[in-house]
Amino acid sequence: VSDANAELVNLGNQVALLEEEKGNLQLSLVDFDELK
Repeated sequence: VSDANAELVNLGNQVALLEEEKGNLQLSLVDFDELK
């Protein structure tokens, strides 16, 4: 059971990181649009 919990925590962290990356990309796109 502890292994399964560790896997879930790991997945949750990866999802959080991906969400953060996505947010950064969206911010970059906004900056890019403003430069044009």
